[in-house]
Amino acid sequence: MQVTSNYRKQIMIDPTDRCFVKNVEQLFSRDALIRTREYLKNIWKTIDPDALSAREKKNHLIFGVAPDEIRFDHTWYNLWKSVSPEKIYELRPYTRLMFPIQIRRILQDDMLVPWHQDVTYQYLRKNGGQDHLITCFVPVEPEPTTVPTVEFAVGEFPTITYEQLGNHGATLELSDFPDTIHFELNCGDALVFGDHALHRTYVPANVESFARWSFEYRLVRPEDCLSGSDYFDIEEKVFIRI
Repeated sequence: MQVTSNYRKQIMIDPTDRCFVKNVEQLFSRDALIRTREYLKNIWKTIDPDALSAREKKNHLIFGVAPDEIRFDHTWYNLWKSVSPEKIYELRPYTRLMFPIQIRRILQDDMLVPWHQDVTYQYLRKNGGQDHLITCFVPVEPEPTTVPTVEFAVGEFPTITYEQLGNHGATLELSDFPDTIHFELNCGDALVFGDHALHRTYVPANVESFARWSFEYRLVRPEDCLSGSDYFDIEEKVFIRI
């Protein structure tokens, strides 16, 4: 497991390391992220749970997931249009963002996600999902250290047998890890990690509120894109359909 922070700049991601964790500092500008947060807050107020499909209503009320209409908004991808070439280089060879984005607002402890690997959630998708991806987690908060964050188990892990825990469909049977890590993030920072990285929502001792907005972008390599799917190319700054 490779853990990198600001002391290792402009290092491309090794596709064979599916447990890596990387703190990409100031991937987005603070001002742009705060403006996007205000837009998100305003559009969130328009949500009528009773007007949602059964799937959307469950995901919204239980997990804090945004309804499809909000997730399909292209606004969330505008943040990538001002990302510098140096930061894009740090994410190579993963240069295609999956569409749509995952947006969550957690408000209480039962919305916290237990230990899991992102690859296992792909297995639950009707069409099988992506075989290989990475996640870019962005706290959409002015002070990320005051809200729940993400904790990682340190080590190299294969795909681990998963089970349903409560309303969570792909959590792990294992939960006692000897070595874990989390990062002190600033507004605009992003946590980028492989799809085998074991992680969970984590509430540090100094955090008093569960309330947190977050974006979760999934990125794939161009050669791993699925036919008939939409992506956003972070190098060309455009949407494409394969």
